[in-house]
Amino acid sequence: MEQHDIEIRIDEIMREAQGYRRGRIYTVFAELEIAEALEAGPRTIDDLASAIQADPTALTRFLDAAAQLGIVDNTADGHVNLTKLGWKLYSPSSPESRANTLKLEAAFFERWSRLATAVCTGNRPPENRQQEDDPRWVPMFTRALFERSRETARGVAQAIDNLIADFGDSPVRVLDLGGGHGGYSIALARSNPAVEATVFDLPPVIETTSEIVETSEVRDRMQAVAGDFHHDDIGSGWDLILLFGVLHGETEEGANALLSAIANALATNGKLLIRRQGRTDSEPATAEREIFDLHMLLSTEGGKVSRSADTQAQLAGHGFRLEREIDIPAPASGVIEIYVLDDDSS
Repeated sequence: MEQHDIEIRIDEIMREAQGYRRGRIYTVFAELEIAEALEAGPRTIDDLASAIQADPTALTRFLDAAAQLGIVDNTADGHVNLTKLGWKLYSPSSPESRANTLKLEAAFFERWSRLATAVCTGNRPPENRQQEDDPRWVPMFTRALFERSRETARGVAQAIDNLIADFGDSPVRVLDLGGGHGGYSIALARSNPAVEATVFDLPPVIETTSEIVETSEVRDRMQAVAGDFHHDDIGSGWDLILLFGVLHGETEEGANALLSAIANALATNGKLLIRRQGRTDSEPATAEREIFDLHMLLSTEGGKVSRSADTQAQLAGHGFRLEREIDIPAPASGVIEIYVLDDDSS
C-alpha cells in the first residue's frame, strides 16, 4: 500500500472509530422511546421531558443533535416533532419501523465495549449474558430480528419456490427450527399456498412469535410451538427443516446433538436448509464475516462462524450430503445450502 493510500485509510479508520457517537444518538433515541411520545404530534421540550423522564436541558441538547441528523424538527415556538425520516424509522405505527433493531444495537454496543475482556479470557463476558436476564430482552430481540427479516425473507422465499414445487400439490410441512420471529416461515407461506409451517423455539420467544404470527394473513397455516430443541421432541415427518442462524450459536456438542435430532425428524424425501454463514475455500475473507465471528464470541457460549467446508463435514458425520445451493436474489444476498440424507444413512 502506497503512503498516500495509507494516509487515506488512517483518516477512514479515525472516522470509523468515532462513528459510535452518531450511532449512539440513533440508538438512544430508540431507547428513550421518544418517537412513541411524539406519536400523537408535536410537544414542548418540558412536556416531552416529563413524558420520558429526562432532564429538559440535557434533552434539548440531545434533540439539537438529533435534528442535525434529520430525525426531528425543533420548531421556532419551542415544539419538537418527528420528521418523515424519524417517523418511518422509529414510530410504532410505521410499517418499516426499525426501533427494536436500534434498541438491540444499543445492547450490542454494551457487549462490544467488553471486547478486550472477551479476547483476554476467550469467553463471553458474564455481563453480556446478564443482559438477557432482563424481561424486556426476548421480546425486543425477537421483534428486532423480525424487522431485519423483512429485508431478506421475500428473497429467501423466492429462492425456495422451486424447491416447494418439487413436492407437487401435496401440503408441504415446514419446520422453522429455532426460527424465533417466524419471518421466513411467514414469507414462505405467503409465497406458497401448499406450505404449512411450524416455528419451534423457546417458550419466552414463542410468546412474541405468536403475536407476530397472529397479525399475519397466513396465520391459519402457521403454528408457533414452544420447546427446547436440546431436550424436547421436535416432531417427525418434516418435508423441509429450516435451520437459519442457529448452528453458529451452538457449541460443537450442541450442534451435533441438534443435527442428530434433525436427521430423525425429516421425512423420507425431506431436506434440510441452511443459510450459509462461513466462507467457502474459494471465497476471500471479509471484514463482515470476521466481525460477525467476534460477535459470536461476545454473545454465545462457544458459538463461532465455521468455514463452510467444516460445516459440511459436520453434517456429513450425521448422514447429510449437500444436494445443491441456491442464491438468494437481490436486494437480499447470500446462499441457501440444501442437504439431504444419504440413502444408506441411519
